[in-house]
Amino acid sequence: MNADTRREAASKPLVGMALRAVRRLAWLIRVRTTRLAGKSTDGSESHPYRLREATGRFGGLFLLTLTVLAFAGCASVPTEHFAGAKPTFDPVDYFTGHTHSWGVFENRSGDPARRFATDCHGHLDGGVLVLDQTFTYDDGTRQERHWRIRRLDAHRYEATANDVVGNGAGEAYGNAFRWEYTVALKPGNPLFNVRLRQWMYLQEDGRTMVNRGSVSKFGVEIAQITEQFRRD
Repeated sequence: MNADTRREAASKPLVGMALRAVRRLAWLIRVRTTRLAGKSTDGSESHPYRLREATGRFGGLFLLTLTVLAFAGCASVPTEHFAGAKPTFDPVDYFTGHTHSWGVFENRSGDPARRFATDCHGHLDGGVLVLDQTFTYDDGTRQERHWRIRRLDAHRYEATANDVVGNGAGEAYGNAFRWEYTVALKPGNPLFNVRLRQWMYLQEDGRTMVNRGSVSKFGVEIAQITEQFRRD
C-alpha cells in the first residue's frame, strides 16, 4: 500500500465521523429551534433543563464537527505528488496576457446550478502579476475581481484581491497548482465568507488548463466548480 492509499484509507473514518456529526448537528438545531418556541419535537411542552442540555451539546458538537472536518481535509493529496509532470505550470506566466474560461457551479448533489464565463487580462508590475478577471453568469450578472499575485519561491505563491479576505495561498509542482482563498460574499459580515480550494492542471498543449474547485462554509462543502481555461 503506497503513501497516497494509506492517506486515503486513514481519512475515511474521519469523513464518516464528520458526516454523522453533521447529521446530529442538524437534528439538534431543529430541536433547539422547536424548543425555543416552547414545544418539544413531539408537540408536548419542553423542559427548561432539556433545552439547556441541547444547546450545550449543540455548541460542543459544532466545535467537534469543525475539528474533524478540518483534520479530514488535511488528508488530501499533496501538491508534490505532481512533481515532474509536464508541461510545467507557472501560474504567473500562464495568466500574463489574455485568457478566458467557461465553467459551472454544481450543488452538493452534483447537479449544475450556475454557469459562468470569465475574461482575464494580466500584466506584470515589478514582478507582481496584476490580473483583472471579469465573470459573466448565465443570468446576465457580472462580477469583477482584481488580483495581485506574487511568486514567493520556486513553488509557493500568495495573492490579494478586492473581494478576498487576507491573502490567498498557492503551491505549484509539475503541471498542477493548488490554490486556496476566502471570498467575502458580503464584505464586513464574516458569516457570508466562503472558502475556495482549487486544483488547476495545465494540459499537454500548454494553452488549456482544467480547474476543479470546491466551495465550503464553516468547513462544510456547499458546491463544486468545474472550469476550463484557454490561453490566447
